Amino acid sequence: MSEDELKEDTMFSEEAIGKRSRSAALTPFLGAIAFLKKKNISIKEFGKFMGEISAPTWAKAKGASARTIAMYFAWNYVSMGADNYKYDGDEKEAFVETDNWPSDDILKMWGVTLEDLDSFMEMNQPILDYLGMTQEYKRVGKKLTIKLKK
Repeated sequence: MSEDELKEDTMFSEEAIGKRSRSAALTPFLGAIAFLKKKNISIKEFGKFMGEISAPTWAKAKGASARTIAMYFAWNYVSMGADNYKYDGDEKEAFVETDNWPSDDILKMWGVTLEDLDSFMEMNQPILDYLGMTQEYKRVGKKLTIKLKK
């Protein structure tokens, strides 16, 4: 944390709280992946398990456009600290893109690689199955693109 973030008169501003919340939300996520790696437990299977448990929470999104689902995916990335993101699409097809998330420094601190993170993203599949959608998950360097189809 920077000294500016620790100033009592500004640390409880809405902007500071939002920034801190996004950083704090990433901690258990990357911490779980680091733990799984250390214990030699499948990250992909854990991600799938998390998706199976959370899929029913998407009930209100059933029947939504592919673009709306892409917006929700983007919202999830932003809530965990992604700054560079975009989404777009229509009723049947959409995409989400994020770049440079998480930062190299954060990944290094946790001992997590982008490949580890991508394995965890198996979480998306049970959710998309629940919603009657498919995905194409692609990473080139630090840029992640998820294409969604109904």
